[in-house]
Amino acid sequence: MYSNGINNGTDSPLVSIICITYNHESYIRNCLDGFINQITNFNIEILIHDDASLDNTVNIIKEYEQKYPGIIKPIYQIENQFSKIGYQFIENLIFSRAKSKYIAFCEGDDYWIDPLKLQKQVDFLEANNDYGLVFSDINFFFESENKIINKVFQTKYYPLYFSFEEHVENAGYLAPCTWLIRSNVMSKKELYATDWTFITMLDIMLNSKIYYLPEVTAVYRYRSGSASKQKEIKKKYKYFKGIFETRIHYCKLHLPNDKLENKLRKKGYINLFFLAFYNKDWAFIKEALLFFYKNRFINNQNEFNKVQILYFYFIGLIKMTRYLFVGFCKISTRRILILLKFNNNTIAKVDKMFRRFLK
Repeated sequence: MYSNGINNGTDSPLVSIICITYNHESYIRNCLDGFINQITNFNIEILIHDDASLDNTVNIIKEYEQKYPGIIKPIYQIENQFSKIGYQFIENLIFSRAKSKYIAFCEGDDYWIDPLKLQKQVDFLEANNDYGLVFSDINFFFESENKIINKVFQTKYYPLYFSFEEHVENAGYLAPCTWLIRSNVMSKKELYATDWTFITMLDIMLNSKIYYLPEVTAVYRYRSGSASKQKEIKKKYKYFKGIFETRIHYCKLHLPNDKLENKLRKKGYINLFFLAFYNKDWAFIKEALLFFYKNRFINNQNEFNKVQILYFYFIGLIKMTRYLFVGFCKISTRRILILLKFNNNTIAKVDKMFRRFLK
């Protein structure tokens, strides 16, 4: 057995680990240590793509590159590729660099905690050719609350779905940082949305089976700024709209089921309606209203026009009331703080808190 995925022979790596980093100086050591500490009877390679980090991430990666020159193979971007071409850059990276039989993923702010993760997964795939992906249970770490949720699948914090149709219908999650994929089941995408892993999972399910390993092998870090947990409303809207469009696309392409598509559209339009209004996505709002009209959720054109007017009136009223109420509370609180002779720093902090409510 080769500790740390290293041997003295000339064997090619059996597993390529794809690691995307961007401003991960506080986390990247944990991540890389999780790779290096893998105990295997095969070689691995660690393909790091630093997407033009502005902090000390690159220097930390270079430190590991010097220590493990045959394993760690980084690319240091000068320009941020995600901002230029979105998730397509991940696929370009995989198909241009990863030549191994199996591919694993882990972003630079997540990390592996089981040193036998890869060995267990490779053993299963080597013995089961009809399976294309192995994933495992995972822990969630909520950084802002310093809180850990253990075994999110076993505790049903996240439900498990195993069929393609279930994943399309429910927007399923399979913990991408725990994946090991057979590289020959991967194909280039026709659709690039806001979650590359969701599309990849659906594509793999079309071509092969997936296997769940009921052991925790990794920790997924929830932190401010991660793509799937953005607090900023515009980014949140873009992400969830992308998931919605992906589900509709795969439903129409592979599940020609009008009933399911209507169910997805109805739920998606309702869930995204306010965010669409906030982001002034009038085309999406019109599309949603037309859907409800055509499917007889709204009975006639005259009623359809009335619904539009009522909707914009009430949403405008709600937003105006919210601004007036928060504004009144801000002024009243400020006066009380001044009367009680609080210092200017405290008053400024309270003002800042109220400004957050109005964002």
